[in-house]
Amino acid sequence: MINLNEIGVYSERIPKNIFENIKSLVNTASEDHNNELVGQIEKELKINLNQHKDISEYLLKIVTKTNLFQEYMVDLMKQNNKNFLNLKLVSSWINFQKENEFNPLHTHDGIFSYIIFIKIPYSYEEQKKLFPKTRPTDIRCGTTCFLTANRSARGGIVENFLPLDFSYEGTIYFFKADKFHLVYPFYNTKEERITMSGNIDLNYDS
Repeated sequence: MINLNEIGVYSERIPKNIFENIKSLVNTASEDHNNELVGQIEKELKINLNQHKDISEYLLKIVTKTNLFQEYMVDLMKQNNKNFLNLKLVSSWINFQKENEFNPLHTHDGIFSYIIFIKIPYSYEEQKKLFPKTRPTDIRCGTTCFLTANRSARGGIVENFLPLDFSYEGTIYFFKADKFHLVYPFYNTKEERITMSGNIDLNYDS
């Protein structure tokens, strides 16, 4: 599992009982969510995690587990004119990505976002073999990438990518919603890559 803390992306293995409950939701989602998402993915289904207390509480508590987001939360509190502020899940969905489909460069709504890897039916190492004439360091197929500014090149960017395989199943990546990221297409398998994503926003109680 690649650690991306240095670019503000927190990751951890999801507790086994929570992950089993997340996997059980895969076959219950049925409402299309495509018209609210940028993904070039045929099947993206909405899920209401507020109906699943163990999962929703787990996701909201991640903010308190690391100092990556504490200064950000303090700034939000200072900007808020109301007496009380906490966080709430505002949208969650499951992506059933097929080969050749992809998620273009984008950000999310809200304050925080997350990606949970449920099923990865390929390995990055096998994907690299499909393009033997390309420099291995340039291959991105099947990866999820978080973009940051390249401090050594004006106007440049760095792709901080996850070389995905089955070992990432049961892992969550948690980040500020305005962080640019994308998902490259994968090839040579008819199995779906399954992930859950969602957004967390401010909840006011005046």
